[in-house]
Amino acid sequence: MHRLCLLLMLLSGCAAAPVPPPTPTVLCQVPAGLLATQPPPQRPQGNYQQREVAHYLVALHQWGKQGWARLIAVKQWTQQHCE
Repeated sequence: MHRLCLLLMLLSGCAAAPVPPPTPTVLCQVPAGLLATQPPPQRPQGNYQQREVAHYLVALHQWGKQGWARLIAVKQWTQQHCE
């Protein structure tokens, strides 16, 4: 008797149609200007001096700082417009 009940429970689960996953809802879209990225600075090539490396590191730091500033701006924008 227990086997019959178990078999019926298992078969009834197979007959049910699978539920489709919910579609994601976009509630807010960030302006394209906040998502624009700048290309990273060019690395020194060939026979370069330490001065060129220093200039590259400064440019790389500024590039990264601008990227973090963009992320902060996106976060602030979404907090103001999307919540």
